Amino acid sequence: MKTKYQIIILGLVTLLSRIPFLGAGYGSDPDAWRLADAARKIIDTGQYTLSREPCHPVQEYITALFIGGGPWLVNGLTALMSVAAVVFFALVLMKWGLKNYLPAAMALAFVPVVYINSVNAMDYIWALGFIMVGLYFLSDRKYWLTGLMIGLAIGSRVTSGVFLIPFALIILTNDNLKTMSDKIRPIIIMVGVALLTGIIIYIPVYLRYGFDFWMFYEGAPTGFRDVMNLATYGVWGFTGVLGIGLLLILLSFFPGILCRTGKEINGQQLKLIRPLLIGIGIILVGFVRLPAESGYLIPIIPFILILMVIFFKRHAVIAFCLIMFLSSFITITINGHSLDFDYGPVLTDHTSRVKGHAFVENIFAAEAEMADKSVVITAWWEPYLRIMHHPNPTKDIRYVYHVDRTRLDDWLSKGYTIYHLSYVEAYNLENYGVDLTQVSQRLNVEY
Repeated sequence: MKTKYQIIILGLVTLLSRIPFLGAGYGSDPDAWRLADAARKIIDTGQYTLSREPCHPVQEYITALFIGGGPWLVNGLTALMSVAAVVFFALVLMKWGLKNYLPAAMALAFVPVVYINSVNAMDYIWALGFIMVGLYFLSDRKYWLTGLMIGLAIGSRVTSGVFLIPFALIILTNDNLKTMSDKIRPIIIMVGVALLTGIIIYIPVYLRYGFDFWMFYEGAPTGFRDVMNLATYGVWGFTGVLGIGLLLILLSFFPGILCRTGKEINGQQLKLIRPLLIGIGIILVGFVRLPAESGYLIPIIPFILILMVIFFKRHAVIAFCLIMFLSSFITITINGHSLDFDYGPVLTDHTSRVKGHAFVENIFAAEAEMADKSVVITAWWEPYLRIMHHPNPTKDIRYVYHVDRTRLDDWLSKGYTIYHLSYVEAYNLENYGVDLTQVSQRLNVEY
């Protein structure tokens, strides 16, 4: 009974911590706004519309049912998926006999990159939620349900299919399955159900787009320092990296203070280490191949926490949980011989969302000064404008992402005046070969 109440409180704390940050638009990433736009089109047309390649049909379809509720409801769905991820992560640790499930699960809830993506319309937490539910069913030996959850995770984020590998390895290490045939059969069931579910989910996508949906954003080459920032500060926050560094220093000099003894770790828990490390390695390879967002590393966080619970004592896990909580809300940096304090990643992201909303409203206010026929080049702000825009009945004003020479000449031939945001000048020149400063008027709206 005590455990039941602990799990309920864990879920409530996770949910309540998200509520203050749900209403400020759909997120600070334009992709979150693209998701909302696709959901709206699905409802309006009754036809599947992808938000961006390679598409996320489970999230897109479910979000379409609730898009009328705006950011509060759409982001609230993501918050509920984060509750599922945290609660089922705790249940998995309990199933595996790992006692420090509560502080580990709370740590998962408050890792900055998890927290931020729990209050927006991005797909990372949707996939994570299904994966954690699938891991619970795996620990409960319900393999077809595991496959179903992985299939839904694939439908939320197609790269989730890689989890079939560490999940299969966990089955192979299960001492309760005595023979190889006992182990191969559940793997076949899990993989078969996952792939069948994924295929069924993507049928409407294929019927609408063919295989054109199967594209991945490559992005520009990223320097080593940028990649490291995404993989460290972008995941754990500055305070988190500082705290983890202190724990590692303490671990180096006084391992007995933090680590459990070999007698405290049973053999089955030790057998989990290889599948967990392989899962982490696969995700890291994918991230190094395409280091576009810190959110790409969210799937490794539960695996890292499981390893921590296996090897670390309770007070070390609690200390890590407190570090993650502080890191979400407070940024601590070392400046010479002093410490500087500032808003943490969650508060900074929320402030950015509020400012972005006001910025878009200021762009709309500037329509009064625009020509009656206008095109505004906005780059990454275009999804925001598409969602928030209310057409001006007296003017023909169009907001577009970019302009190449062909499109520019077409707009000019039709008598449109071209405007652009100052932020997009370098982007449009580098990617589309048009110097906006030569052919367009700068729209003086400050962020």
